Amino acid sequence: MILSRVMKYILSLSVIAVGLCLFVSCKKSSSGGVKGMLEARWKSEETAIDKNGNGILDSNEITYTDSLNDYRLFNSDGSGSDIGADLGNYPIPFQWAVSTDNTYLRIIDTTSSVIIFHIDLISNTQLILKDTAGGIDTWNVYKKS
Repeated sequence: MILSRVMKYILSLSVIAVGLCLFVSCKKSSSGGVKGMLEARWKSEETAIDKNGNGILDSNEITYTDSLNDYRLFNSDGSGSDIGADLGNYPIPFQWAVSTDNTYLRIIDTTSSVIIFHIDLISNTQLILKDTAGGIDTWNVYKKS
């Protein structure tokens, strides 16, 4: 009889332990991949317009923007804002999403204008977005801040 109670007690503890393990393993983690890497504040460092049309960011096409203190903020809930001196130091909100293949970033501003950027590069410290609207390639280079 005592052995039976001990076995039930051990079985009950085992079921509780397995349940806790399942609960912890199902806990939502922060976003991974490209979306997770984007979730940060990025400082504008450079912008470049492909003046010669060769599809490459050439050194003579770069304008250094790091002195402007312009930032682009990507929040984990898909909201974001542009902040900077050239924007009157007021945050300009937007919504954002990454394509399912992780190669494009879509930004929708408060006027419902949509901008699609190709994600040329993303790392823990640098982000390069390419805009091909109007047939002219433009790159925006950011540093995580």
